[in-house]
Amino acid sequence: MFFGIDRPTILAQRNGEVNKLSAIRNTYTAPELGIDKAGKDYVKYVENALKARNPRDFGPTFKVDDAQDPYYNPTKAKVYMAKAQEELKLKDVKFPIELDIATDSAYTKGMKMDQSLKYGLESLFGVGVLKVNVVEMDSDNYDASTYYAETGAQSNYDIGNSTGWGPDYGDPYTFLQTFEPLVGALLPLIGIDPVDEGSDKASATAVGLYDYGKKVKAGNAEYKDVARRFRLFAEAEAQILDDALVLPYMSFGGAFWVSKVVPYTAPRAGIQIQRCRDWRERREPRGTRKGQG
Repeated sequence: MFFGIDRPTILAQRNGEVNKLSAIRNTYTAPELGIDKAGKDYVKYVENALKARNPRDFGPTFKVDDAQDPYYNPTKAKVYMAKAQEELKLKDVKFPIELDIATDSAYTKGMKMDQSLKYGLESLFGVGVLKVNVVEMDSDNYDASTYYAETGAQSNYDIGNSTGWGPDYGDPYTFLQTFEPLVGALLPLIGIDPVDEGSDKASATAVGLYDYGKKVKAGNAEYKDVARRFRLFAEAEAQILDDALVLPYMSFGGAFWVSKVVPYTAPRAGIQIQRCRDWRERREPRGTRKGQG
């Protein structure tokens, strides 16, 4: 499925056809969050790590830059799905595989995006192989099944696209620790509780999270050499991308908007920022088309 999700078409439901590429993100960790002494962005370390880990799927021309889709490949997706079918049939798994995606019926654009995901996957693989159920919920039930879920069992879906989480500081670890076994804040969103026992431990082990956690821990223990720290972190991030544990989806923005704020006067940072010093406004709102100032 990783190579079968057509994110530009999905995001066109939110941002329009003109801006369907503008919000695409291709790494789990945000760009510009960490820069080494030579000016190299941490996400480029991730790019290199993916190429080294799996050169067949991430070849020499592969790029993780925003606003383009290096992952969608229907031909490759069908090949992997055929292999998965063979393996699952040996385990007596019945087809079609049915996957639920929770959607807030009050968010029209979100519903259209989920319907687009369903149409794309079912058209690519066929409903005899994969069926996606778009489960419409009111806002309260949707929030309870996604944002407010405190355990894996409460995360009532198979495909999730909401977290309600944001980075806290300017280092890759703020992202990568979210899937560490025992402490990962986002583990419940993939159906795993952060406990070192029972089915949760078995599931975390099966998808490689303990191995991932060791890599993240090694990176976080490196304080002096930033380049080495980034390389270690990138190996961990490349693992969860290559293993399709997560598929980077989108960043906020990427659509036309109007504002009274004078362009380039608002503070900007890779993490949350509250300061409004030097912020200037106009009397009338202006749009972003052609960088109107």
